[in-house]
Amino acid sequence: MAAPDDDGYMIVVNADESPEQQTVTFLHEMLHIWNDDFNNPVDDVQTIEARTHRQLRRLLELALKE
Repeated sequence: MAAPDDDGYMIVVNADESPEQQTVTFLHEMLHIWNDDFNNPVDDVQTIEARTHRQLRRLLELALKE
């Protein structure tokens, strides 16, 4: 999860996840921050999540090609 806080944003990742899944979760939450999703008054949560998952898939595909 990610949430705005006084210093910017806080990202919390489940310690019980594998290191690989923790990385994927972190990237997912960073995409929300980069896209300024916390200040998006137009799109609903489903639209935001769908976009974030598409972007994350692209990032992971690019990383796996290298």
